[in-house]
Amino acid sequence: MITKAPFFAHPTSNMDESKSFYQNVLGLKIEKEFGNVWVEFALPDGNTLAVETFSKEGPYLALESDDIEKEVVRLKEQGVKVIQDVWENKDDDGHPFAKWR
Repeated sequence: MITKAPFFAHPTSNMDESKSFYQNVLGLKIEKEFGNVWVEFALPDGNTLAVETFSKEGPYLALESDDIEKEVVRLKEQGVKVIQDVWENKDDDGHPFAKWR
C-alpha cells in the first residue's frame, strides 16, 4: 500500500527561469537546493515540489510504500509507466534516510 507521496518533481531545461517563476511569481520558498541540478520548494500544504535538470520525462511523483516491490508490480499491472527502478534514498555517507523530511 502507498503510505506517502513525499514529493512530485518537474524537469526543467532552465533552472534559473524555473526558480524565478516558482519564487517570484508563485511566491514559494526554497526548502533545499542542490546546485543547479535539484531545487525543492515548500508548498503551502506541507508537501514538496522539486524542479530538476536531469530527467527526460515528467512531471513525476515519488512514492513510499510498506512493500514497494509489491506495489510496483501492482501499478505495472494497472498499466502505470514506472520510469525509475526502486531505490533507497541515502545521505552522503551512504546511510539510509529514516524519513524524507
